Amino acid sequence: LLTSLFLDIINLYSIVSMLIYEYILMLISFIGCTVIVTKRALEGDPDAKIFSIGFTILTLSGLYDILGWYFRIVPWFTFMFMWAMLIFVLLLTYILIRRFREISNRIKTFYVEIEHKNKDLEEQQKRLEEAISYDKMKTEFFSNISHEFRTPLNIILSSIQLLHLYIEDGTFIININQTTSRLKIMQQNCYRLIRLLNNLIDITKIDSGYFALTLQNHNIVEITENITLSVADYIKSKGISLTFDTDTEEKIMACDPDLIERILLNLLSNAVKFTQPGADIWVNLYDLEDSIMIEVKDGGIGIEKDKLDGIFERFVQVDKSLSRQREGSGIGLSLVKSLVEMHGGIVTVDSEIGVGTTFSINLPAKTVNQDSFFDYISTQEISHHVEKISVEFSDIYS
Repeated sequence: LLTSLFLDIINLYSIVSMLIYEYILMLISFIGCTVIVTKRALEGDPDAKIFSIGFTILTLSGLYDILGWYFRIVPWFTFMFMWAMLIFVLLLTYILIRRFREISNRIKTFYVEIEHKNKDLEEQQKRLEEAISYDKMKTEFFSNISHEFRTPLNIILSSIQLLHLYIEDGTFIININQTTSRLKIMQQNCYRLIRLLNNLIDITKIDSGYFALTLQNHNIVEITENITLSVADYIKSKGISLTFDTDTEEKIMACDPDLIERILLNLLSNAVKFTQPGADIWVNLYDLEDSIMIEVKDGGIGIEKDKLDGIFERFVQVDKSLSRQREGSGIGLSLVKSLVEMHGGIVTVDSEIGVGTTFSINLPAKTVNQDSFFDYISTQEISHHVEKISVEFSDIYS
């Protein structure tokens, strides 16, 4: 091509002759290109195959034009090379379009890979944050549970030491009132340890799927009322008023009365802990046809809005300091949530600082195949029921 351009400049030949020599030079170039791209095409390069076809067409058309002009077969202005060049340009355009699509697809694939990697990084970041949060929660739990075990044990130990002094001094009978008081304190703290261990064992059973749920048809109104009345005197002794109200007298449904008792006693003990003397606690039951709603509402100190979301989480406490005035392991409300969900229900909480807190339990009103429904508490179970109350209210001190 450069040689033909040089010939044009020096104008040594006529235009027709110059075109023919340019054809010859280009033909030689095309033959060389055809050999190169054919070799690449045989190696499996798809673009080289197309180029091989294009250069072959250019070579054949150029050869045809040269031979046609030399032997005067066709006039010079009917050369086929121009058409071959058009075909070559079209093939080249096709290659460029295909290459552009391949590059676009690679870019899209690259962006997809980057997006997946970003998601993986986000997932890893999330797992790392969860691991850090879990480790923090575990540390807080061990610190908290150590405090929960140590406090009653210290009280029991100090009471035992005091009783030993009374025995050694021979003043055991003289200090009978203090002795009796110390024995009650020891009993309460033993109940507190039992409650803590029961909660830990039950949480473990629930997590492992071994917690037993015994559904029987009971009058849920009677169960709720009896549980409420059973702690009325105790709550009244704290200077707090307890009121039970219902919009129906009977609602037969399948439930486990022991677990319902556990749920309500836990919520009531929680209400007492955070309610000042002179305030009120209400237990309301509503018949919603397909379900029942039990509300435990107190006029206590309330809970901050930003802490309500985590109140049912395992081992979470609103006040995590070891100097807190109200005791608790952070297991009770998590256990309540699990026991309610085992009944197919849900538990929610609403609170306002300085106004109070309301726990709402919604349980489906379903029944099981059974000839009759059972009474809640038999005469033989009364003493055991009293002990349950003592255990659940064991972390409330005068």
